[in-house]
Amino acid sequence: MKRSGDRTGIRSAGRWVFACVLAGVLAAGCATTQKDRRAQGLDAAANSYQAALRWGDYAAAMAMLSPDRHLADELPDAFLDLRITRYEIVRPPVIHTDDRATQTAAIEYVYEYNQVVQRLTDRQEWHWDDASKNWWLASGLPDFAPGGSRSGGR
Repeated sequence: MKRSGDRTGIRSAGRWVFACVLAGVLAAGCATTQKDRRAQGLDAAANSYQAALRWGDYAAAMAMLSPDRHLADELPDAFLDLRITRYEIVRPPVIHTDDRATQTAAIEYVYEYNQVVQRLTDRQEWHWDDASKNWWLASGLPDFAPGGSRSGGR
């Protein structure tokens, strides 16, 4: 009988070790899932921002700015008559820490009044806001430089 008791103790210890290992694996899995969700959120935010710029929905692009970077409700003058002709991701989103990420895009654009293609590199910095569970664009809108002069009307 003594031997049977030893086996029961070993089995109990084995179950306890198994339970601890299982709990550790589950905790690691949950942390990975959290990071995956955050990465998916960043991809979604960056894609929405790209689509907003590409399709001329500059108000939607402005809405993605970090709350401390929000501009007035009115679009800046640089966005008048602006058309994005190309938006290419040069470096896809990379999460550097849990709350900061970067992405680089090459943007080609024209102003309707002069039709001169201009280019810029948009180095975007995104910040995760834990309270709103949202990625915000902290680097601001691209600096579109108007080229040439407007003719007539404005």
